Amino acid sequence: MHVFKLTQASLADLKHGSIVGTTAIGQMSGPEKAVEIYIFPDESKHEPNVPTKVVGRENEVLSYTEGSVVDNGNQVLTIKHTDGEKKMAMQANVRIVMLVPATVADIKGGQYFLVPNGKPTSLGTLASTIIVGSNGVDFAM
Repeated sequence: MHVFKLTQASLADLKHGSIVGTTAIGQMSGPEKAVEIYIFPDESKHEPNVPTKVVGRENEVLSYTEGSVVDNGNQVLTIKHTDGEKKMAMQANVRIVMLVPATVADIKGGQYFLVPNGKPTSLGTLASTIIVGSNGVDFAM
């Protein structure tokens, strides 16, 4: 199992080939708008997954996509994933966080967390990756 904590990052940290996870919301026209971008550490050997839908705050439906950065220009982020490529509009204030390796001991009661592509079971959720908020850096959702 992989456990990560969040730290603040910037557009400069989004490099070609970086493995990222994004949450985005659909637009009436044009590409989806990125809400938050998670940069995975290179050494995580994190495998990108097929885009999925998640429910964000106020019951808005967000898409969650993992993949590698192809291009980060002109306020559009292009990500390559298992089903092809996806473009997302990026506002100047898009929230970008970097995931740093952590341990299960870093997970505390009351923290927000994300389990990308968790598998529901009769006992709860089976997770290969857990991302927890830390040091005042939490999820935009």
